[in-house]
Amino acid sequence: MLGLDSGDPDLLLRWAGEGRLPTVADLLERGAVARLVGPEMISAHGIWMSLWSGVSLSEHGHYLRRPLAPGTYETRALHPSQAGAPPFWSSFVGGPKRVAIVDAPESWPLPELSGVQLANWGAHPVGFPISSEPKHLVEDARRRFGAPIHTDERQGSRWRDRRAYRRILRRIETKGALIRHFLEQGPFDLVVAVFGDPHAAGHRFWKYGQEPGPETSDLAHAVYAVFRACDRELGRILERIPGANVVLVSNHGIRDGYPTGELVDAFCERLGYLVRSETPTRTSRALARHWRAIPDGWRAGLGRIMPSAWTDRLDRQRRGEGIDWSRTTAFPIASYYTGLLRINLKDREPLGVVEPGRDYEDVLERLETDLRQLVDDRTQEPVVESVTRAADLFEGGPPQRLPDLFVEWRGDGEFLGRVVHPRATLTQRRYGSPRGNHHTRTGQVIAAGPGIRARGFMGDFSPLEFAPLFLALTGEPAPAGSRRRAVTAFLQEETAPTG
Repeated sequence: MLGLDSGDPDLLLRWAGEGRLPTVADLLERGAVARLVGPEMISAHGIWMSLWSGVSLSEHGHYLRRPLAPGTYETRALHPSQAGAPPFWSSFVGGPKRVAIVDAPESWPLPELSGVQLANWGAHPVGFPISSEPKHLVEDARRRFGAPIHTDERQGSRWRDRRAYRRILRRIETKGALIRHFLEQGPFDLVVAVFGDPHAAGHRFWKYGQEPGPETSDLAHAVYAVFRACDRELGRILERIPGANVVLVSNHGIRDGYPTGELVDAFCERLGYLVRSETPTRTSRALARHWRAIPDGWRAGLGRIMPSAWTDRLDRQRRGEGIDWSRTTAFPIASYYTGLLRINLKDREPLGVVEPGRDYEDVLERLETDLRQLVDDRTQEPVVESVTRAADLFEGGPPQRLPDLFVEWRGDGEFLGRVVHPRATLTQRRYGSPRGNHHTRTGQVIAAGPGIRARGFMGDFSPLEFAPLFLALTGEPAPAGSRRRAVTAFLQEETAPTG
């Protein structure tokens, strides 16, 4: 099992079809491909967790790196081991099967599992330390390959982006060598290796273009070069495991769009859903007040050099200062791109005021109506692309762990600084050079090998349908029921529509 974190599916298919990604092209020629769609894709986070475990986003709640902690109004970092969604290879614990797991996102090393496991070595930054099983593996890797090469997705100057580009290419090559080193310790029943570099590269270099061809700048080929480097390392890995069943996964892609966090905050306050108290509460802390007083440009500059955990904490305190929960009917969960709104519901929130049932539905309807009335002050065009209720996606009434509404804003190349509603004007400040892209909601699975009998395009699948297929490919019994659809389609155990 190989992965390209944020390896944009459209770019993968296009460049493979043009012969620019020969490893991906070979898998497509001798195998099958499917799209990842559906409710589990509503958030850019949690897709890997659902894919590995077969556990729904509505159950594991990993829709953000810092989701709302149940029973509180605070967001907290959620370690994958706390989500109650163990990866499918956890069924091998204590058994004879041997695994090599390297940087599988949203998972963690499991004790008493035979083989080698390394987490967060070259993954997209998640804020958790490097860990391994056996424990000595981290130091062994450091001695042989040097210290991990860190990258990030923050927007920078052209000079900074050039430096990041060189580091990313070097990291891909080092990561490939590390994986091949582990393969020499085989044989293994399962190999899982994911390259996190398309994620950071997509965010940093998207603004320079995605089309290989005559260069218009020294970074015009950066996105393609990163994909090409990953394709080359994937090929070298597969040379070490001839005859294997291979599954290549991309969780989502990249799309245009600017941050809207301050617009969501302003929407809730200016339209009366969130009410501030007239007197500060204990959540008002001196450090957060000083942080708020710093001019925007300075704060953006400090944010590039301060640890992100510090700035996140200060911003959370600034946002949550002095809320009158007795008069608040809905509130935003801090996020940059997709708007996340939660109803202040009785018996779910600590100080909930909205009654379940008709009152809950009325607040949702008012929110949706108000969101759809928002227009760009310059063009008078709507700025909200879609509003989705978690209760409609996952059924079963108000969600316990998820936001009540997911709001997708217009995805284009223009920063939204001023948005108009019939009853209010909403504004947000431009901090430095905000990143002009975020994520699509479509992923991709390509599968090829002696056990994969399907060919061509197989249609649309949920990430939840693949854990049974992964188990079946390792010789383990796959669960019965509706979750066997990918098993049936890819292994052709019985006649199945191909879409």
